[in-house]
Amino acid sequence: MEALGGGEAIEGLARTKAAEAGIAADLLGEGMDAPSILALLVDINRDIHRRVLERAVAATAESGLGAPPVAFTGLVLGSAGRGESLLGPDQDNALILDDYDDNDHTRIDRWFVALAERFTRDLATVGFPLCSGNVMATNPVWRKTATQWRRQMTLWAERRSPVAVLFADIFLDFHPFTGDPTRSETLRAHVLDGLARNPAFLAEIAGTQANHAVAVGLLGRLHTVHGDLGRRGHVDLKLGGLMPLVGAVRLLALRAGVAATGTARRLDALADRGLVEPDRRDGLIAAFATLAGLLLRQQIADLRAGRPPSNDIVPDKLRRRSRDDLVEALRAVRSFHNAVIADFTGRLW
Repeated sequence: MEALGGGEAIEGLARTKAAEAGIAADLLGEGMDAPSILALLVDINRDIHRRVLERAVAATAESGLGAPPVAFTGLVLGSAGRGESLLGPDQDNALILDDYDDNDHTRIDRWFVALAERFTRDLATVGFPLCSGNVMATNPVWRKTATQWRRQMTLWAERRSPVAVLFADIFLDFHPFTGDPTRSETLRAHVLDGLARNPAFLAEIAGTQANHAVAVGLLGRLHTVHGDLGRRGHVDLKLGGLMPLVGAVRLLALRAGVAATGTARRLDALADRGLVEPDRRDGLIAAFATLAGLLLRQQIADLRAGRPPSNDIVPDKLRRRSRDDLVEALRAVRSFHNAVIADFTGRLW
């Protein structure tokens, strides 16, 4: 763990980020389960985000713009919000600002634009690529006051347009990494209340997630890539395994008003409320661990070979036991995913 002492400078934080693959490999070798390793990596990444943002705040102040004009909370979204990021996450971040008078918007927004530009640029230097979908605080869609966020979530839930569904799906796993967490908790309560009053919105999200086909058939045959010659025989284990599981669990949790964002914590809460049988909960948590473990090992191998971390695995290269575990995990995910989507949409899958 000496690699974590990279220092406060951007270069030191970059060394810490680069050391994560070696840390993950060492912990796997010591027998730590993959979900615990992912949680540790996310803790490191959130700390890096916090340190980079603190530097950006100081630099923005020193540039002549002064101290932050209002208090704010920084959020990470997606897998970082769930505590489940693998080794190659890009940036997914947002800001909640305290409310301010509209007459001050130009001055205040100029400060936060400057901050967001420094923050995202430095994160990219550290090792978090810019988000290709522009889900970052530099985009005003993801930089709002507390009141604006509440209004935005209400509009998304009521209008249920394809864009609203996409944006909400990205945002729903938000988690604070700096600033007063009360802003995040208050927004979370508003989101859960809004979804309870607009159940059709979750059905719309479920309809989009129906396209996340699990990479296994009824008889246990794996669905591998055929058309792409460079990936023939591969399985995208994120698209065909983790995403259907994470998405289905999130739908049930949000409908039940569960505030937790991690998949295992959501399953525990659902089981406690009698909404998921304990045996199924245990099986799905085990499936998540199997899929995350295979992906983590593959990404470590990719980085050691000088390749970008991939979400693909090659089942034919797995040992018989690992392949059997993969099929069992995907079958558990397929059964659960299809049942949840049918429940929300009224259609069988």
